[in-house]
Amino acid sequence: MAEKSRERYDVVLYQNGEAPIHILLGEPDAKNWLKRYEQQIALATMISLVPKAAYPHLRTVTVHVPEGAAFSFFIRTVGILNCGRKDRCETRTYNIGYTRGEEFTGATVDEDGCLFLTSAALS
Repeated sequence: MAEKSRERYDVVLYQNGEAPIHILLGEPDAKNWLKRYEQQIALATMISLVPKAAYPHLRTVTVHVPEGAAFSFFIRTVGILNCGRKDRCETRTYNIGYTRGEEFTGATVDEDGCLFLTSAALS
């Protein structure tokens, strides 16, 4: 039996005049997707995090990528260890946005769908 994916979102890339590209995070075909779709990402005008069917309560988050900006995406996993009970819990955030010059603009979405907007200097 295949292991169930921990991912709650998929990624959709939008380019002007092109069909959207759907990346099913957690699936074998999604490995190294940032490198595989590097050219399409460079031309993307919008990028969305779309909830997987198992998480209908989550919302779609779309970031417009302005001309001259570079797309940025990462997933951060934080583990919490309770040594007394020998439990380990993990939580993930999905981070999507863009950099332009020395500034990052984007959104962080946690596993429960809470959305945090960010704009920060990189230096």
